[in-house]
Amino acid sequence: MLYYPINMKVFLFIFFTALTQCYQAQMTVVLEGDISPHGLHLNDERIYFCETNDLLNNVALGHFPVGAEDLSIDDVTVLLPENSDVLNCFSYGEHLYYQDVTDHDINRINLNESNSEETLVYSGMFPVFLYFPFDLVVYDSAVFVSNVGTDHILRIDLTDTELSTTVGAGYSDIAGLHLEDSILYIAEDSRISFVNLDQQPFVRQTLVQIPNTYISLIYVRNSILYFIDGEWNISSIDLNQSESEPHFLIQRPSQISGMVVSESDLYLSELVENRIVKFPLNTLNIESINNSFELSLYPNPSDGIINWKYLPNLGILSKIEVLDLFGRVVFATTEVISNNQVDISELPIGTYLFKMNFEKGILVKRFVLQKK
Repeated sequence: MLYYPINMKVFLFIFFTALTQCYQAQMTVVLEGDISPHGLHLNDERIYFCETNDLLNNVALGHFPVGAEDLSIDDVTVLLPENSDVLNCFSYGEHLYYQDVTDHDINRINLNESNSEETLVYSGMFPVFLYFPFDLVVYDSAVFVSNVGTDHILRIDLTDTELSTTVGAGYSDIAGLHLEDSILYIAEDSRISFVNLDQQPFVRQTLVQIPNTYISLIYVRNSILYFIDGEWNISSIDLNQSESEPHFLIQRPSQISGMVVSESDLYLSELVENRIVKFPLNTLNIESINNSFELSLYPNPSDGIINWKYLPNLGILSKIEVLDLFGRVVFATTEVISNNQVDISELPIGTYLFKMNFEKGILVKRFVLQKK
């Protein structure tokens, strides 16, 4: 057998080149060109993107269909062609709300009207407590705005902006927001926290804290929370597990300015590369308890009666517990249940975790209780 000596540098170059090509094969460019994309928003099978430098292409707000690939700026639907710097947007009902970074205005347009005129929601002459509007969501006729440089979140009442207030205090370097049902997830410095907007006074709870990093963007899809840190690492947390550890997914080479997740893909806006890309979720090695065991609850949302079915057989069911999103057990029973049904109608409306303890394992599923 003949052996051919090889320079170690050459070997490493070939190895990492091959590794990079394998990695790049998982990524698809969706939109590229003269764009400076920032926030992304997913609604009704459309992905909305915001421009922080619309002078490049005269598009401040636009959208394209989920699943699209290899687009140019001419392929997108233009919603706002004016000379504005739009950082993030959020749809609520028939309107799309967004921030004008230059003037610090909160505006909206009507999605059901072509060439809809801008409507001012909140004046650009912000009081001192709104230093820089980074992200926003809309819930129950109010706009919630994260304020970089402050210690709280601004709540703008859409029925009367004079009634606008702040949500809590003591936050640190607030950045991205995400709304899932009534739960507002908040990226702040090295932690991810959450607030139930249906419960007042608003109480902030810490979901996870990761020392020595800065969490900028978050997104929740199918009980998986995705987040981006200051090194442009993208990781995930399984919300169905009460003590889930962050799970690393991928790392990007430079600044990520927006993220959304569809049923099949993770979309990123990459500011420096002037593009929007996507990654198939089935290539990201996302770990979830539901990948190994399947638990179905129905109806979900429920009016108080929970039915279930599950695979595979995990042996004898020893206990059923219902936990609130703070991890507190609010219902528990060890009674033998033969009809796969339990009545929890005594609990207040809200979002809960349904936990089943078997002799061979545990199944957890999130559900919503909304009474008739």
